[in-house]
Amino acid sequence: MLAKLPPFRANKKLVLKNQICPLQLNQDAEVSVSIYNVSGRLVRTFPIGFRSAGIYLSQDKAIYWNGRTDNGETVSSGVYFYQLNAGDYSSTSRMVILK
Repeated sequence: MLAKLPPFRANKKLVLKNQICPLQLNQDAEVSVSIYNVSGRLVRTFPIGFRSAGIYLSQDKAIYWNGRTDNGETVSSGVYFYQLNAGDYSSTSRMVILK
């Protein structure tokens, strides 16, 4: 389940756990989150790894994005998309970065 992300300032912490959770897996699955820019270019990946079926709510399961690419570059203001993949399930939602 994915919630809509409010605009946020890149110099502030964005904890995706609060936006994606509750994450409920009906079956064991490999989980990952990918962030894309408006052109569809992959900006950042979070390979969460294998998770057993269940509900994930705790803070230690959070996905934290500091507004940087996989190369460590700070992203610019704009629209980004994040995609949650868990086994055969995939869901994409939009977020806005404001500086």
